[in-house]
Formats: sequence, structure tokens, C-alpha cells
Amino acid sequence: MSRPVRASATPRLVGRAGEVAELEAELRRSSTGEVRCALVTADPGVGKTRLCAEVLVRNRRSTLGLRARALPLGGTASFALWAEALERHLAECDPDTVRELCGGVLADLTGLLRSVAAVHGDGPGREPPRLRLLAGLTTVLRNLARDAPVVVFLDDVHLADASSLDALSYLARNLAGSRVLVLAAARPAELAANAVASETLLGLEQDGIMRRLALTPLEREHVRTLVEVVLGQDVAPEALVEWLFERSRGNPLFAIGLLRSLIDEGADLDHPRLNRLPEEMSQRVRTRTRTLDGPALATLELLATFGRRVGLEELVHVGGRTLEELGSILEALLRQRLVIEEERDARISYEIAHPVIQETIYQDMAGARRRAMHAVVARALVQSGGLAAAAPHFVRSAAVGDREAISTVIEAFRQAEARESYHEALALLDALLALIPVGDARWLEVLDVMAPGAEWVVDHTGDTEAATGIEALRRIEAQLEGSPDLARRGLAKLRLGVFLAFSTGDAAAAARAGTQARELFESAGQRAQALVAVNELGWFAGIAGDHAAQAIAARSVLADAEELGDRVLTLQALASVAWTSWLLGNFADAEAAMRRSMALARAEGKLYRLTWSQSFLALSLALVGRLDEADALLREARIDNPAYADTTLLEIAVWCNWIAGRFPAAAEAWRESQSWTRGSTSSRRGWGIPVAAVSMVELGDREAARACLVRATETKPWQVTADLCTWASGCLAERPQDRVPRLLEAVDQMRAQGCLPLAAFASVDLAEAALDGADAGAARRATRALQEMTTRAGGSTLSTPELNHALFRGLAELALACERLAAAESEDAADLARRAAGRFGGLHTEAFHGRALHVLGRALAPRHPDEGRGALVAAIEVFTECGAEGRRERSLQALAALGQAGRRAASARAGLRELTPRQRDVVRLAVEGRTAREIGGRLHIGERTVETHLANAYVKLGVASRVDLVRRAQELGV
Repeated sequence: MSRPVRASATPRLVGRAGEVAELEAELRRSSTGEVRCALVTADPGVGKTRLCAEVLVRNRRSTLGLRARALPLGGTASFALWAEALERHLAECDPDTVRELCGGVLADLTGLLRSVAAVHGDGPGREPPRLRLLAGLTTVLRNLARDAPVVVFLDDVHLADASSLDALSYLARNLAGSRVLVLAAARPAELAANAVASETLLGLEQDGIMRRLALTPLEREHVRTLVEVVLGQDVAPEALVEWLFERSRGNPLFAIGLLRSLIDEGADLDHPRLNRLPEEMSQRVRTRTRTLDGPALATLELLATFGRRVGLEELVHVGGRTLEELGSILEALLRQRLVIEEERDARISYEIAHPVIQETIYQDMAGARRRAMHAVVARALVQSGGLAAAAPHFVRSAAVGDREAISTVIEAFRQAEARESYHEALALLDALLALIPVGDARWLEVLDVMAPGAEWVVDHTGDTEAATGIEALRRIEAQLEGSPDLARRGLAKLRLGVFLAFSTGDAAAAARAGTQARELFESAGQRAQALVAVNELGWFAGIAGDHAAQAIAARSVLADAEELGDRVLTLQALASVAWTSWLLGNFADAEAAMRRSMALARAEGKLYRLTWSQSFLALSLALVGRLDEADALLREARIDNPAYADTTLLEIAVWCNWIAGRFPAAAEAWRESQSWTRGSTSSRRGWGIPVAAVSMVELGDREAARACLVRATETKPWQVTADLCTWASGCLAERPQDRVPRLLEAVDQMRAQGCLPLAAFASVDLAEAALDGADAGAARRATRALQEMTTRAGGSTLSTPELNHALFRGLAELALACERLAAAESEDAADLARRAAGRFGGLHTEAFHGRALHVLGRALAPRHPDEGRGALVAAIEVFTECGAEGRRERSLQALAALGQAGRRAASARAGLRELTPRQRDVVRLAVEGRTAREIGGRLHIGERTVETHLANAYVKLGVASRVDLVRRAQELGV
């Protein structure tokens, strides 16, 4: 990404709408004459000051805002906070106003407020008794509140002097009837350490005067919005959002600081990396750690060196302190919120509270000390059996070529391969890249550790971290050049091909490596390994878009695997058969392959493959309208495999929910997947992302849809993913004339690849876009595409086994209805749309049902207006349930275009959406004929409240009276 020209200097407040609403609710209470206090607590940088300042700014026209900030050395001045807050305002007032505000206490305040002393004329004399000063402050605030509500913001109140805290307590209890709100902000750790402040605030809380609001860090989506605001862009790079969220932990100050440092360094925001933390942020951390003693700082340095959560036993073992000594140190660090503790299943662990704190402490250690600390940690972990955990510490402490480090990491790699732990295996390979020089013979030892049949390789689960594997295998290839050991060379080639195909998307290079692997295995007499290579070559062809070639290879390998009795290879071949079958529209073959795969995976104890098979069977069933069975399978898969999110189950859940028209559920499945992958992009998941984007479009969230598409393009997509992205971008376009060309392109791409189901879905979208744009030619192309696909599949139109299912028959009828309506053949269009609606309704594919009803309403409207209105009203109800905001609005517009009756119906449907849940209950009971008293009794509210709810509902629904409401109840849908 090119560097932004400029970033926003003061970005707007993000992610705090709920908190602002709570504070403004307190302001409304205080505006009635009830003195209120609100305490906002949060760690440094989370935004407590920004939040309170936002409330002041939002209400500056209707309130008088006063603010002051407590300082570390502010305890020597009496009532310092209140003096600062009032002085800022009084300094801008004319003398008469100051006299009026102070009333009879002018002389008492001369020693406290310079502006008062200037008006009084005499210098400060002997300070009056404390109670007279408090009474004077009360008088000034009460007089200020006569003209407008007063909001006093006291920042960093944990540092406040005792007299200012006494004044807060006194004022809160003696300003009864005055319109005063006190906003106080404090850091929780420091507040807990200030006994006077804690007791004062707790007393106000117990008296019901104060409300406490604990501010939490921002969620990931709020960080995304913050990035977009700072950069002034519509869509933030996904990798940047994930990087900032992980390092800032939702702390907005840290997130903005890190982002601006990236910009200042000219970093690539699509691949963010910061050379060093911003000095301002590091200085904030140093201020918090400055008072630590030697043992506490050493413990923090040890935790920073680990760089992760550490068990108590590990800390005792590595740190060289007794449990009692370490316990005392950790207790102090916990109180200062520099460390967080977690206790789970009797195991206690610790980590530094924030990545910025960890990085600052780590950077401040001298290089020699860092290396020494890593060496200590590495050897201690080896002694306790933690070879894998020791590897990164060896990398940071050992020189390149170090024998002890390399030997340890290779042994850890051996263990990870044996456990099929691919994340760990790839992390260890990354460590070996740093330790073993290019051309070193020890790379052959690494190859010998690689399991020939490692399932995590042929399951393609290491695709997001494959760059490490590619570099390691390139080095191994160089060592093997000219070697007579054909099997070892074949293994290296096969792994390299898999990583190239599923990581870089370079199917041609992958095919060359795979072909060489097959030839080497065949020459070495290793038939089973040669078949594995053939199966992978099929996947490489599929990635390039040749699904027919993949299907042929998969069926050939399946037959040979069954002949050999190789059950693992049979599972791999069945997966390829199933994948190509559903893509090509052969749903019965896909179901048969997946049911065989499920049975075999259970028998072999292959949990990943079992979940994969259950998920794809669910997709195949959903594509033929068997949604209940599909949902049951996905639930079963989640129960069977707690690590289901590491498969493609969530992406398939997106698909199934989209087909069913459950768009909020589709979006939720996408968010769960995104949370699991932590921002990484995976080619095996990529084909699910465009469907998530289309679901976001249906929900009316175009920004989220664009973010999904950005994420999909980052996956170095398979051809099928690229085709789906073209389709999704067409759905995302707002104008029909922009949608049509993109959808035409998508349909042509999908047909060329033989992906009949995908092309059918895209053709319906094309037909609808053509109808909306009055493009009869494009509508004909859409229906012709559906007809040609079904004919090409081996039979007459709408009669092939592949696309003879009710769902696809309905899609064809809906597309043809759009074409007929675009050609002004409304009667034919109505007949086709009615048949399609009946099919979709029976299958519970709700959004398609609503789409058919929408077309039906438009087709009926010219000759049968009442029926047309009824169909459009039904469509609106369906879209409301689905959350399809854009389609709901289009149906409302179509309804409003049908004369006065249509406008009334549209207004009513829009108004119904605006009713509160309580208003809906009242209206429903009123339609049943209940009196106001009966309704109140049922709902436990008063009769007058019932009448108020009804009056408000009448306005929203556009009815004149209860009689009118009852008469139009069916039309209104209540």
C-alpha cells in the first residue's frame, strides 16, 4: 500500500457509543436538579480522558464545562482541583459577574481563587476555616448552575489531594437541587493505592450519588474503524488491523501511536512492521516501571524474554528464586497492573499485561543481557523437556551453526512431525532457517525428520505459514542435487509443490515440482508415494481452474488406493472426488464420497478428515435444499472436534447460512473464522470469503463486504475463489449498470470452469440486475446460461440429475421470470415467479423465497394490484426476518410505487419496523380487542402508559385510530 499523504491529527471517538450514552444519561439526570457523579476507570491509554472530554464537547452549547487535572505534586495546595476548574472559568468573567457568582463569600475565596482576589481588591489574608471554604465553593457552583447545567471533569483523580477529595464529598452532598454533574477519571491500580480517594468515591457510590464505569479496550472492529478514520480510507488493510489489534490489545492510544509510527517510517501498511516502538509510548511504560526495585524489574525482564504466558513452576525454575520470594514480587507487579495472572485447573501462569510494556522492557535490555537471558531460558526449557519452546530462545542466543542449538531444534522438529503439529513444525523450521547456514549438510538431517506421509502436508493445513517451508525445501533441494537417493528427492519435491500451490497460488511451479516428485517416486519403486503425488497434482490442476482434470485424477487415485488397501490415501482421494463433484454439480457423487470418507475417518481416528467430510457433506446437502440435515451435520462436527475451526467448517457454515437466507448467522460464522485465524489469509478458506462478502451486502454493511473482498484477494486465491470474488464484487456494486458487467464476467468464468452451481447462483443475480437496469439483453444471457448449463450437463433443460433439484429448478424459474418481466411479459413472469416462490418456500431457503415474491409482486402489480401488494408485503416480511436490508428497501420502494394503497402499505411496513418491543405488544393486544385496562394488566403497565404507546404507534404506522388499526391489521402484519 502506498504511504498515506496525511493522517488525521485528532481522530473522532470510536467504539464508545454505549459509554457516551451512559454518561449523557447521567447528565440528563443532573439536569433535573439531581447532583450526580460518574467515575470512569481505565488503564493508561484506554481513553477515559478522551471519553469525558467527548461528553463535554458534545454538550458545550447547553452546559457549562469545567475541567481540572490532578498532578503528582498537587497535594501541597488546598482544594487544588476545584481551584483550577473554577479559575479557568472565572478568569474569563467580568468583575460584576465574579461578584454575583460569589455572593456573600467573596472574601472567603480570595486566598483560593486569583480572579476573586483581583475583584475583591485586597490580597489574600488569613485563610478562613475549612467549612467556610467548602461553603464558598458550594455557593459558586450553585450560582453557576442557575443559568445552565454544570459539568465538572476531574481528570486523574487518583492523584487528587485530600482536600479536593473532601470537597468532592461535601459538594456532592450539599448541592441538592443544583444541576451539577461531576465526571471523574482514574487509573484503577493507582486509585486502589490511594486510600483517601478510594474511600471517598466508595462512599459516594454507596450513597447512590456516583456511578462507576469501567472502560474496556476496543474490540477488533472498533480498531478497524479507528484505522480507517486515522488514514481517511474506506477500508483498512486486514493485516494492518490485525497487527495493531494484537499489539495494542484494543488500547486506542497505543493503536494510534503505533499506526502513526508506521506512517512516519514509511512502512508498507499491507505488511506492517515497526523497527522500534515510538519513544512517547516507551516513555509512558518507563514512567510506570521507574519505581520498581531490582528483583521486580528482573522478573519483568524474564517475562519479557519469554514473550508469552509462563507457568509459575517455570518462573521458579528459570528465575532462580524461591516460591516465597517470587510470590511477593509477583503480588506487587499485579497490584501495579504490569502483570496479569491466570489460574486454570490448578495451574497458575503469568504474562506482562500488555505487548507494548513487554516490547519496551525487552528493547531497554542491553543486547548482551538479552542474549544471556535467552540462553538461560533455552537451557532451562531443555532441562524440563520443552524442546520446542526452547527453539526460539536458542535462535536469539546462539550463533549461526551452533551445534547444541541446531541439535536441540532438530529433535524438537522430529517430535512435532510425529505429533502432526504443523504450527509447531513450521515454527521450528523457521528457527532452523536462522541457525543452519545455506549449503550446510545438516539440512539433510532436517529432511530425514520429515515424515513421508505427513497428513498435515496433504491436508494442506500449513498454507498460511508455507513461506518458511518453501525456503527450507529450497535449501534441502540444493543439498540433494545429483543425489542417487530418489525417494528423498521425491519427498522434497512433493512438499515443495504442496507449499507452492496452497501458499503462493503458483499452480504451474507446483505442477512442475509435483510431476518431478511422481517421476522420482516411480523410479524409486514407491507406488503409494507416487499416487500421493498424482492426487496432489489433481489439486494443483483444480487450483488453476481445471476441475475436470482434478476429478479424473481423483477417481484414478481412488481406484488404485483401494487396490493397494491404503486407507489413508483412500481418504485423500475421496476428499478430492467430493470437492470436484459438488463444484461440477454432481451432488449425488459428492454425497456418496463424503459418507464413505466419514465412515473411514471415524474408523481410522482421523479427526481433521472427519470434520472436513462432515462439513462438505453438509454443503452438498444444502445445495439440494436439505438444510435441516446440513445444519445437523455441522452441529455434529462441532461436537466431534473441539478444534473444528482449524478445518473449513466455518467457511462452509457461511455457505449453508447464505443459501438458507440466514445472513446474520453467515456473518457470525465469518467473524468466528476471522477470530480463529487471527488475520492470516488461507487459500483453503479463501473460497468461503466472497460468500461472507455477499452476506454482508445483503445485511446492508457494504464496508464489511469490501473488507471481506480485500481479505479474499490476499489469499492468493484459487481460480474458483477469483471467480467468486468477481461475483461478489458485482453484488457489491450499487447501480444495476455497474452490477451487470461484473456479474456477466462471473457467470462466464464459472461456466468456463464447469462450476455449474456457482454459475447458477450468479446467473440469478445477473437476471435480477438486468431487470433492475431494464437490460433485457443481459437478462436473456442469464437465462440462456442456465439453460445451456443444464443441457451441457447431459440432458434437456431443467431435467438433468445434476441440476434437477428443486433449488436449482427454482433458480432457473426465478431468472426466467426476471427475463420475462424485463420484456414486459408480466403474466408469464408471474407464473414463473409463483412456481419459484413455492419451491423456495418448501425448501426454507428464505432469501430466495423473498426474491421470488418480490418479482411476483412486480409482475402482478399492473393487472392485479391487490395481489401484487400482497406479494410485496410478504417479500418485505421475509427480508426483514433475513436481515436483508437492501432487498427490504427495494421491496418497500416497489410497494410505494403502487398508488395510494401501496404507499400506505409501504409506510405501514416501514413504521412497524420502528415500533419498540413494548409498542408491538400493546398493538397486538389492541388488535385482539383488549381494552387499555386489560392491556395494562397483561403487560403490568398503567392505562395511561398503554394509551401513550398506542398514540406513538399510530403515528409510526400511519393510522388514525384504534378502529383504523384493527381494520388494517392484516395489511400492517400485526
